[in-house]
Amino acid sequence: HRWASVVRDIAELESRCTARLSGQDIPARSADSGLRALAQQFLDGEAPDFAELFRDSGYRRVPLPGYPFERERYALPNRATADDGPLRDAEVLTGDEFYLREHQVQGTGIAPGAMYLQWAAAATRRTASAAVRLHDIVFLRPLSVSGVPRSLRVDLRADGDVTRFTVSSTESASDEPVLHCQGGVSAAEPTAAQALDLPALLRDFRPTEFDHLRFYAEWRDRGIAYGPTFQGVVAVHRGDNAVLAELRLPGAASGTVEGP
Repeated sequence: HRWASVVRDIAELESRCTARLSGQDIPARSADSGLRALAQQFLDGEAPDFAELFRDSGYRRVPLPGYPFERERYALPNRATADDGPLRDAEVLTGDEFYLREHQVQGTGIAPGAMYLQWAAAATRRTASAAVRLHDIVFLRPLSVSGVPRSLRVDLRADGDVTRFTVSSTESASDEPVLHCQGGVSAAEPTAAQALDLPALLRDFRPTEFDHLRFYAEWRDRGIAYGPTFQGVVAVHRGDNAVLAELRLPGAASGTVEGP
């Protein structure tokens, strides 16, 4: 989701951000046509060169604070204890796994981010009897397999009142493990899936011409090749401020992947 606003100063930026977050209408005003054009390019998914605007002005980019993630902890039932030592799941990846074979980035099979969560969840389900949630997820380094099989490992370790997981891999037993992903696991209350009234929801959207083959061909031209298992987008509907995509699980993905 993208949002852009052309403002005069910090006070106006703060006012417009507050209005946006609270769902209030933001009054339109006249603005420099060049700035409005850049904002529209950004909203259209392009990458305009904003730095060019300030090349001779002395301004510089500054980092903004990140989102203040909730830090409340919940103990994981039946989790490992400090005395137990780490729990470990492992398997060998050959590169022929569908999530590597059919998820290519610049010609190299790269494990999708969702697979790390799948591996962590699968390992956790072997030690916990209740529903769990994964949190504080950090993706550190992509996992790829090029010719030589890699040993994938998921470690669970108690850390106070929370369980920590890491996903790492090695090419041989003597190699230093490469850490790909890490995060925390906590107990969660089971919740029932919420049913959506799709006919009512679609009334706020309009059908958009969508060419399934062209859509994935364009991604391939950008260097990301999705195989049949990952080609799940079959229709797109546009609203005023949102897009609703229809996803269909390909037949090749009908099985469940548990991971190590």
